[in-house]
Amino acid sequence: MSEVSGPTLQVQSALSFESLLSSVLPQLDARLLRRLRATVDELLFSRERQQAEPEVDEKERQRRAAVERSRRSRELSKNNHLIAARGMDALMKQIGAEHVEPIGPENLTALMIQDGIRPEDNIASREILRMREE
Repeated sequence: MSEVSGPTLQVQSALSFESLLSSVLPQLDARLLRRLRATVDELLFSRERQQAEPEVDEKERQRRAAVERSRRSRELSKNNHLIAARGMDALMKQIGAEHVEPIGPENLTALMIQDGIRPEDNIASREILRMREE
């Protein structure tokens, strides 16, 4: 049993291919024949392409999988960065510091020295070590 359906025709019978060519195809309209021809051509091209493609070995398959994982990871990282940046912008706005720009480590060190903090005292490192010991 074969079934061919389209906008103007629906055939359901056990016709041979030769019978189909001689009796049914001449009755089809030109637009449907073009669609049928395009579908057959696409299927043939797809089959030829699959046969022409060499079998991918395991190492190449793993390499392609790793490349895809890397691409997804980069995309996820970029999205996470955007989310974090929006969150930081919202936090800065909430505390009223949305117009404050970072000053950089050199300027921060200079300001700390002006306030009497000596970098060689390693206050931050000492505090971290103290907290670990607790």
